[in-house]
Amino acid sequence: MDYFQILDLDREPFSNSPDPDFFYRSVGHARCLQQLELAIRLRRGLNVVAGEVGTGKTTLCRELLRRFAAEEEIVTCLVLDPQAATPLAFQQMLLGALGAGYPPELEERAAQERLKTVIHRIAVDEKRILVLIIDEGQKLPAFGLEILRELLNYETNTHKLLQIVIFAQREFTTQVAGHPNFADRINLFLLLGPLGFADTRALVDFRLQQAGLRAGRRSLFSLPALVAVHRATGGYPRRIIHLCHRSLLTTIIQDRPRAGWRQVRACARRAWPRSGPPIGRWAGGLLAAALLAAAAVGGGRLLHPPTGSSNAAPLPAAVRAHPALPVGPAALPATDMAGVWERLALAPETPMALHPPGPAAPVLPPAPAASSPVGRGTAAGVDPAPATSPPRLLGQCQVRPGDTMGGLIQKVYGRFTPRHLAAVQAANPQVADPDRLEVGTALWLPALEVQRPPPAIPTWWLVAASRRSLAEALESQLDLEAAGFPVRLIPHWNPAAGLRFELVLPECFFDEATARGHLDHLPSARRATADVTRLWRDGSLFYRDPYGGGEG
Repeated sequence: MDYFQILDLDREPFSNSPDPDFFYRSVGHARCLQQLELAIRLRRGLNVVAGEVGTGKTTLCRELLRRFAAEEEIVTCLVLDPQAATPLAFQQMLLGALGAGYPPELEERAAQERLKTVIHRIAVDEKRILVLIIDEGQKLPAFGLEILRELLNYETNTHKLLQIVIFAQREFTTQVAGHPNFADRINLFLLLGPLGFADTRALVDFRLQQAGLRAGRRSLFSLPALVAVHRATGGYPRRIIHLCHRSLLTTIIQDRPRAGWRQVRACARRAWPRSGPPIGRWAGGLLAAALLAAAAVGGGRLLHPPTGSSNAAPLPAAVRAHPALPVGPAALPATDMAGVWERLALAPETPMALHPPGPAAPVLPPAPAASSPVGRGTAAGVDPAPATSPPRLLGQCQVRPGDTMGGLIQKVYGRFTPRHLAAVQAANPQVADPDRLEVGTALWLPALEVQRPPPAIPTWWLVAASRRSLAEALESQLDLEAAGFPVRLIPHWNPAAGLRFELVLPECFFDEATARGHLDHLPSARRATADVTRLWRDGSLFYRDPYGGGEG
């Protein structure tokens, strides 16, 4: 019997194979994947993803391949190991990846022309997007960089014919900095860093659920155990997976219901005996207590600092010193990223502003008396007619059993930050202690605008339900989630429709036909109320990032 069957699981939760089914979309990984997909669809040419060993580059690579697998207009080719002894051997490797044959007596110049002919046939004659994905990019020889550079020069007046994505270890940044002609052609350079504690915990929970952990069953890792996992692994996904695997085996041997602090700490010592001393007993206990307190405020989820901090990695000196490298958002502050975000139409941060905008935050109106709570499905606090100016309040919601202020903030705004908490507290002076909400209390939620430019290319959303009031939207969200639909609540306003609350499926689509195809797969009972729409309109304001940037 396999060990995971003893734990009443269907599959091994912590396999070290890069299975896309177990790809957890952390804040940094989801943002990286989204930007790569947009760059490929816009045919921007060369993109690089660099990171330390074990940060999830290979799994990200497989997920990118799976995303395009069902699209006939996109052709993907994978090179697992780009190491080659000669330029001709490298060219032959690329021809093999492209599925093109070549005679054994082929010479270097003829091989280069053969590559261009194949690229032209696919990208121009067949009008398809050709994507070359290279893993282990740090093994690329110098002549390989030059060959790729020449292929990137093959383009039309509007776009590159070959799209290249290179996944490499961080030393590749030094290698690229030594080839300025290659560096000049990089459209996007992203650095992957380790996970924060919130994403570490979520990764473990996600893998257990994917492996078949039954709904309602408690996790196989205690909270102190997860603290020990994060501390011992530094947040590197590969190490997390390895340590969790060993910890579960130890738990089975010791006949325990779940892994605890002691089991994880002992396994970490055996796995990495020279990686530094583990957290002491008292220090670990204090840290676990602090994280438990944070979870109480954050709605049961342990949230890392604002966007970018959990996956941020310091820039190598070679990259900092090289002006030609357009580095991605995981590395540079927002003020340095204006050009990259303008090209990709993605916001590096999701700053919020209270309406009406101005140098000072406006004083929100006091909440109504607690004696008149908002019932389920009511539209209190929201004018049913479209307003000519943006709202200052999204409306009211009623506290249910188990609700916390942090959890409600996360559900409505998509993220929990001290600024969100302060704004909600200011709108609800009747709440004396945000950590203790009485069931039935009516909470006002302010309109906190997310600053984000419109997308550079059209995007469609599958809307499971659309509501005019916050209370109705939250009620519908509970119903949809109970029926197995993982929807996100997107509050937004525009002058024509006023304030709306859309319940959308997590993925967006880049063409209407694909979105409507997914609509047809919904059960008939849900299909009648669902629709496909483009959320962006003239004058639209969003109170949650529809693309999920910064959520976690």
